[in-house]
Amino acid sequence: MEGALGNLTMETPGIYYHLLTPSTRTADISQTEYFYSMELAAAIVDWIATTGLQLFLDAFHSEEELSLSTVLLLERVGQIYQPQVDSKVLLPFKGTFIVAYR
Repeated sequence: MEGALGNLTMETPGIYYHLLTPSTRTADISQTEYFYSMELAAAIVDWIATTGLQLFLDAFHSEEELSLSTVLLLERVGQIYQPQVDSKVLLPFKGTFIVAYR
């Protein structure tokens, strides 16, 4: 799993600023947190399976390991993301936006 974890990178805005300022006149950085409404907690697992989670899923050596891990993940996601009044769950998603000028 170490390889998969090493491939997931999301740095703080300060890191991006530090990297950009030597070669730019100015760097504007903003960060927003979106909340996606999902039908079920399982929809969160389906959504993340198409992005960063795929690196972890590919690291399993057998279908049995993959199946057990998926069950445990679904259970944990269901505990963390509680249903709202309409039975949907909210998935927070942070986006970082950078505009740099030379």
